[in-house]
Amino acid sequence: MSSDTIRDSAAASSSDTYSLIGRGLRIGSAVLASALVVGLSACGDSDEAALEGSQNQSSQEQSAVASTAAIRDNLAQLAADTAALKKASQTLIAKELVSEETRKIAQQAEPIFAEEEAQLVKTLGVDVDPSETKLDTATMTRLENEEGPHADMAYLTLMEGSLDKMLGQWEELEKHGGNDLQELARSSQQQLEDIQQALEKRMQY
Repeated sequence: MSSDTIRDSAAASSSDTYSLIGRGLRIGSAVLASALVVGLSACGDSDEAALEGSQNQSSQEQSAVASTAAIRDNLAQLAADTAALKKASQTLIAKELVSEETRKIAQQAEPIFAEEEAQLVKTLGVDVDPSETKLDTATMTRLENEEGPHADMAYLTLMEGSLDKMLGQWEELEKHGGNDLQELARSSQQQLEDIQQALEKRMQY
């Protein structure tokens, strides 16, 4: 029950009490006594309603704290994944034996991931550790250690699954966040979708 409802309930009970008391003064002391009993009973009900409302508010506050913590955890995970993808893109760009098309995707992706990471770090207020990523570590290891077509395929495989996962996380966060988070989610989704479109085009070859 909201505080406004509680106040309205208390005001209504008080008004009823005064009305009954005034009527009692006009019709006799016996009825007045009865009216006071009714009024006190109404006040008692109002006190119980106030207590219930306070308990509900406390429960809502606890739920909000838990929700905020969950959002922060999800943002931290997104930041770690983004940092890992930025590092993977940088690794691929630095390799000599990769296809030009794959290198172009990496060159398009790296600054976007860097911007995403910077925005997430600003939102969280802390730096992120790419080693905490939950992305496909086996594919990332292949990307680190191989060149040629194997490096191409490792990077494309990593990007394909990771982008789907990240877009899903952003959409989920946007449902529960405030205006600032929603704006960050919208801009991030657009950038990540641009990468995804480039990736899908590359996978057609």
